[in-house]
Amino acid sequence: FISIVDEQGKHGSFMTIFCTWNCMAGTALTVIPWAYQQSGILLGIMLTFIAFMFSFYTCLLVMKTAGNDVDYTDTLRKQFGKNGYIIGMICFIINFSVPIILFF
Repeated sequence: FISIVDEQGKHGSFMTIFCTWNCMAGTALTVIPWAYQQSGILLGIMLTFIAFMFSFYTCLLVMKTAGNDVDYTDTLRKQFGKNGYIIGMICFIINFSVPIILFF
């Protein structure tokens, strides 16, 4: 795990994405059975597949945009400047805070 941290002691995009996914997967494990009960098995599977497609496409866009950048914050700074970087980090913090709030 030491190789995941760079020379400045920061985690890269891979570790950040993995931790975010881990939080969301944990939240989903507690919510999905209730959602399937409410919607029915066929509609639940269909909605889950649609959510998967949106998630998969978003991940592809992030990977395409990042290119050879190790950290996605570098990509935000290069592509969108300082304001885009700040907005991107605010969106990430909001996205990351949702599973934390749900756990507590």
